[in-house]
Amino acid sequence: MRKKVWQMLFVGIIFLGCIVPAITVNAEMSDFYWEGRAKNRYWMNELKDNTRLSELSIPGTHDSATHAIKDTVGLGYVKTQSIDITRQLTNGIRFLDARVCETNGSFAMHHGSFYLNQMFGDVLNQVTSFLTKNPSEVVYMRLKQENSSVNDQIFNQVLNEKYLKNSCWKDFFITEIVIKL
Repeated sequence: MRKKVWQMLFVGIIFLGCIVPAITVNAEMSDFYWEGRAKNRYWMNELKDNTRLSELSIPGTHDSATHAIKDTVGLGYVKTQSIDITRQLTNGIRFLDARVCETNGSFAMHHGSFYLNQMFGDVLNQVTSFLTKNPSEVVYMRLKQENSSVNDQIFNQVLNEKYLKNSCWKDFFITEIVIKL
């Protein structure tokens, strides 16, 4: 009898876990939260010229482009950011996590299998606009292939032809780095 009660309780808990929608955790922050913060738009300007990258702790965001996801039932876990890329940069973020899926010769922003209602070019436009207005700042970006089955050769070809060589953005990329030890 006792074993049967425990089994029923276990099944009930599993059932409830399946029907309760995912809840957004800390993805929604009010404008007051962001606007009440110290303005960090120019924080890199305050660094000494001889500061090494290894001496810095670069503030960044995870799945940086998820702000446009609507809190539809079950999609709350997809949204990790409440503000767009421009506002993240204005608030001092300097590392972006960009996850893309190759789609017909372009990169669509994704979080797993979910399209984030924008293309990689939209993200680059926000970043280059910010950098044009704030020339003392640098933005680091991690580009990850997400929910895509194209091989590395095709991915790199799209990256080079569509984005790195594009006259709108090419001056903002560092494509060659000389490491001095």
